[in-house]
Amino acid sequence: MAGESEYHPRDEKEVAAIFAEVREQGGKVLPAGTGTKLAWLRPFFGSVPGGLVVVRSGLLSQITDLDPANLTVSVQAGMSLLHLQETLASHGQWLPMESPWGDGATVGGIVSAGLAGPASLGYGLPRDLVLGVRAVLPNGRAVRFGGKTVKNVAGYDVSKLFVGSFGSLGILVEITFRLRPLPPGERTVLVGGLGYSELDEAIGELLRSPQPIVALEVLNQPALRRLGWPFPSAEGGCGIAVRIDGAAPVLSAAVDKLRKVLSASVPDRALDVLDEPSSRQFWQRFRERLYGDWAEPCAVLRIRCRVRDVVEVVQRLSGAPEAAVWLGAGTGHGFLRVERGYLSRGIVEYLEGLRGSLTERETRLDLFSVPAEDFSKLMDSKCLFWQLHPKAQERTGRLKRIFDPEGLLVPFLAFGGTDGN
Repeated sequence: MAGESEYHPRDEKEVAAIFAEVREQGGKVLPAGTGTKLAWLRPFFGSVPGGLVVVRSGLLSQITDLDPANLTVSVQAGMSLLHLQETLASHGQWLPMESPWGDGATVGGIVSAGLAGPASLGYGLPRDLVLGVRAVLPNGRAVRFGGKTVKNVAGYDVSKLFVGSFGSLGILVEITFRLRPLPPGERTVLVGGLGYSELDEAIGELLRSPQPIVALEVLNQPALRRLGWPFPSAEGGCGIAVRIDGAAPVLSAAVDKLRKVLSASVPDRALDVLDEPSSRQFWQRFRERLYGDWAEPCAVLRIRCRVRDVVEVVQRLSGAPEAAVWLGAGTGHGFLRVERGYLSRGIVEYLEGLRGSLTERETRLDLFSVPAEDFSKLMDSKCLFWQLHPKAQERTGRLKRIFDPEGLLVPFLAFGGTDGN
């Protein structure tokens, strides 16, 4: 098993057998789904003594239970989100979870990464949509946490621990989600050319608005250039993309009210409304252009900040001309992307200079992707905020030792950075 090998288990027993073999050989297991995120995760793991076993879940791709009346579905972790959405659409429902990595991403991979698309403002983050999980632990035991109903847990809901754990606790084999009815329509309002004071005022008005806003994304100039969509008055300043869902009469009324809400801070020439086909195209491009080509040489850092600090964080991170920032104004979740050319000209120093001011505002930057040649430089710097608070580090280390006492699963730095040994 020396080097790297791949396994494609067809059921829980085969997953347990993989753990048994790895235990005997002294290697490590890396759950990878279909591998949509494997390329940018690989630098975090380096060489693994005894060999690395990549476990692909593509053969675990069945819907095990669909209950349209109660708006729940149980699905194996290897099913693609696209296939699941197509099946649910035939029942007039959907899973309000958007993958930044395109159609090939699996539901298990999305949950393990704990990342969501822009619509998480209106529909919730992955942890809000997960009702239960079934996983195979490194000792070979299959366990289930949670269930099919919202009020099914007395005490702490252990299923939430697997959301965002990057497979460091066990291999997900089945997940139960809550569903939503398909929205009958959507519109997107684009606002461009905003200075930071105007941006702050516009966001405040939008967040106070009772309109059915499901996404509210802020993009700085480099992000707008990368997106390549014509924003109104986009020759300077930031842009806002606002998505609203609902029936046609609701959408028309909501757009009119949003115009009135924004009229004090945004001139009408700086506002554009996309009809449903254009709105869908816009958000598809948003995923493809901003997330979809992380294989290019670049560093990508996840941003998590307080909602009230969104504008200030965007302003501070926009100090470098090549730093593309897109950030959910209602969630405080987003990304910073820096291209390879600028990376070699002082990105570490740039981020280190921001560290103090961002830390004071409880802002975290988690390194998610980096060219292999720059990995050591970035990891050795003090600019990365993926290191957890000592108390949180202690808690995650304790969880890792409970679920994986032998350290068979490859640790991911964003989840405590501990192998449990």
